[in-house]
Amino acid sequence: MRFLSGPRLLIIDECGPLHNPDSEANTALFEVIAHHYLKSSTIFTLHTGIAV
Repeated sequence: MRFLSGPRLLIIDECGPLHNPDSEANTALFEVIAHHYLKSSTIFTLHTGIAV
């Protein structure tokens, strides 16, 4: 966890929808974002279509 909360800029690429909000992966992602939030910047990229 310390490794992921250390960078000045955290880029999370291809972050998709949360299919199972109770999964360990989603919990870990939330913890990384929560630890990183007040210290530095985070960029999320999503690959979704644009609704027209």
